[in-house]
Amino acid sequence: MNVKVEVELDCSAKDKHRKEMYDVAERLTDDKKNILISIPSNRLRTVIAEFTIKKARQIDVVDDIGREFLYCLSDYNESSIVFQSSQKKSRKRKPSSIKKRDNVGFTEKQGQYLAFINKFIEINGHSPKLSDFVNQFCVGATSVYRILAKLEEKGFIKRSSQKPHSIELLIPENELLI
Repeated sequence: MNVKVEVELDCSAKDKHRKEMYDVAERLTDDKKNILISIPSNRLRTVIAEFTIKKARQIDVVDDIGREFLYCLSDYNESSIVFQSSQKKSRKRKPSSIKKRDNVGFTEKQGQYLAFINKFIEINGHSPKLSDFVNQFCVGATSVYRILAKLEEKGFIKRSSQKPHSIELLIPENELLI
């Protein structure tokens, strides 16, 4: 499965960031010869890693991939992970808010939140709290509120402000898969 990880930095990308991206991708792939690291000339604070992993469900690997890049890259700000089709990698760049291939209408980041909610409920028997999202995605509460509001607006989740752990996933699990 082809993976594309875009990391936005707090500063302009340097050779050390390119090396760090390569090192993380190297740990995640079995095909070390085909790792592509790039810094787009029009987005100098962005570093992109493209590599392959064994075929897996997004819900099972997205957290591991995100965590590896978060912990191993200096000057990290935020990232996005895209699972590309199994065809040869295109040199043409896709926008960072790529929709799922089955066009269910959520971005990759929203998909990560939906997958997290699904997995959290599966493991714990109840939905995550705000602090669970903050800890999982290393973002502020405002970012979590914004994404959850958008997911609710699009009809993917239902929340109740009267009860804790009240997020209900309204999208079937099979639509969370790549």
